[in-house]
Amino acid sequence: MNLPISISPSEQLPTEPFNFHFLLEEDPSGQIKGTIAELPDCQVMATTQDEAIAELQQITRDRMDKMTVVSFHLPIKQKSLPKRNPWEKFIGMYEGDPIFAEIAAEQRAERGLEHLGWIE
Repeated sequence: MNLPISISPSEQLPTEPFNFHFLLEEDPSGQIKGTIAELPDCQVMATTQDEAIAELQQITRDRMDKMTVVSFHLPIKQKSLPKRNPWEKFIGMYEGDPIFAEIAAEQRAERGLEHLGWIE
């Protein structure tokens, strides 16, 4: 149930009226199906839209008379940032190192990958 209201248990209900939305649709038999959008379990079947609206208004009043609105504050945990790749700190470690370039060239030759060359 989604009521657009937020009050703490120590506060009183506001004196201004709630706004409810009635969804009216005609079924294949010509009957009007009415639903309170904020209270989807409250539905009526009527022969006319006016009749459906009147019944929905009465159901809404009856439900609100029996209802207590209590606000519940649920703190949302902040998601931690994704962990960095532990190998990231080694990126570029041997950039410009002629000895490493020579070793890499030898490994490419041993593996038959000389055509890839040195990537700058």
